[in-house]
Amino acid sequence: MVTSVTFADIRFLAWRFRTILWPRRWRLVLVLGLIFATSLLEGVSFSLIVPLMQAFTSNDAGQNAGPALFQTYQLWLGSYTTEGRLTILGLVLMSLFGVKNVLQYLREALSTRLWLGIGAESRMQVFSHVL
Repeated sequence: MVTSVTFADIRFLAWRFRTILWPRRWRLVLVLGLIFATSLLEGVSFSLIVPLMQAFTSNDAGQNAGPALFQTYQLWLGSYTTEGRLTILGLVLMSLFGVKNVLQYLREALSTRLWLGIGAESRMQVFSHVL
């Protein structure tokens, strides 16, 4: 038998989720921030490899990118050879990859603790209601 869901049922469920999530709100915000940071680092470290390699290996690297970026490029990497720029590129990409993996591990650990805590509290509330 199918029963209809009323607005009061939805409000009750929203209130129950709020009472469970509210003490853990900062952990939830931290998990969402880590999700954003790992996604950003994933995009930077992998999808920009080819354009960065083209920019680092060409002789006129950075000239088409705009004056501020070209000045920064000339200041930091203008004196290096092509091999030196590629070495720096590899180190930067590997460090971004490492930072992304550390943040991803923290995100997984925090989200696991968050969901296990929510599950434990939900079970405790059900058992206290039944008993």
